[in-house]
Parts: sequence; structure tokens; C-alpha cells
Amino acid sequence: MERLLFGWSARQFRSFMFADIPGVTYAQAAEYWANLAIELSWVVIALAVIGAVALLVRRWRVGLLLLTALTVQLLYFFNYEIWDLYVFYIPSYVLLALLAVAGMGAVADLGTIALRGLASPAQIRWGNLGLGIAVALLVLGFAVWPVFRPQKDAVIAGEVPFNFDEYPVFDESLQNFAIATVVNMPENAIVFTDWDLVWPYYYAAHILGGRHDLTFVETYPADDVDGVADSVVDYAAINLTD
Repeated sequence: MERLLFGWSARQFRSFMFADIPGVTYAQAAEYWANLAIELSWVVIALAVIGAVALLVRRWRVGLLLLTALTVQLLYFFNYEIWDLYVFYIPSYVLLALLAVAGMGAVADLGTIALRGLASPAQIRWGNLGLGIAVALLVLGFAVWPVFRPQKDAVIAGEVPFNFDEYPVFDESLQNFAIATVVNMPENAIVFTDWDLVWPYYYAAHILGGRHDLTFVETYPADDVDGVADSVVDYAAINLTD
């Protein structure tokens, strides 16, 4: 329970949050903005802006909800100084994509307004269809294709197009290492290990090896905290008395 509460409260990461607002916030906001154009393209960004304005005019509660959620996320990770911060960008991309979809709808509606009075209903329908296809092609061409193109061969081959070079465990031999570690362990063994190997060991033992008798315990409460967790001491006192 102690470990669970520790994880929920994220005490091990609090020192990285709002620790140096002048020195961190603006730099990370600039980095996010630089990445945004690469990840989403200016087409999607422009559509997201149009979508936000359109939602605030037409369905202000929905627009306010999405913009509030986006603002809270940006405030959170602009002030979170951690090395793998880029993974926190993903939820904001989801919200921006939703706003961009609303923007695509707004552009289509503007096309309808522009054609009204100048064309017949049938021509308006065809015009809207053409405009929708054009906007979709812009998104596919400038946002989706540049991201997909470098991974095209791997996707077609059904392979994973990336590795985890920055992960703290040597991933190229992690599975073999975990299997070799657990395969000859005595029955009902209890293994105390670091956070980065707990789940690889569990996977190798319980899923790959069918060794449900093995137990793996994470020893340290956090990377920046010395000593073992109190829960480990309690676990040892209860289960290792013999």
C-alpha cells in the first residue's frame, strides 16, 4: 500500500515540478513550439486555431473545455524539468487534433457560406465535397505523410520501426537477460531488484516461463531516495522469518 500511495502521489518527482519557473518554463515552451510544427505541421496548427475559434462561437462550453484541458497540460509540462518530457506532449497533440477536426468542419461551413447565393444546392454539395477532400489531402500530405514516410518500409514489413536506445536498460538483450535470470531460480524464490527490472522479470517468469511461484519486489522507493522502502522491510519481516 505504501508503494501504491507513493506512486499515486508522485513524491519522487516533485522536486522537478515548478522548481525554477523563470529558467525552465520559457525554454521548454520554446522547445514545445519548435517540435509542434515538426510533429503536427502548420496546416494542423492553423486548423486547430480555426477550430478553437469556431467552437467558442458555436459551442462555447466544448471549446472552453478543450482549451482549458490544453492550457492545464501545457502549464504542467512547461514546468516539469525531466529528461523524457517529450512523451508528455502526446496528450496535448490529441487535444490539438480534436480542435483541428473542428477547424476542418469550420472551413467546410465557410465554403458553404461562400457558395450560397452563387450556386445551386447541387453545386454547393459538390463544392463542399471538393473542399473537404482538399483539406483532408492537405492534412494527409503535410501532417500524416511526413511522419509515416520514414517508417513506411517497417510498417509494410510488420516490424517495430524504432528502438529504445535511451531506456535505462539495454533493450537489445533485455528479454534474453530476464529469461536467463529467472529460468533456474528455485521454487517460490523472492527476488529483490531495481525498478527497471521488476516487470521484465515478471514477464519472463509469469508469461514466458509459467513460473507463477516467483515473486519480484521493487526495493527502492525512488531514484533520488536512499535506502529501501518501508514496504520492503515489512514484506521481509512477514515473509522471510524462516
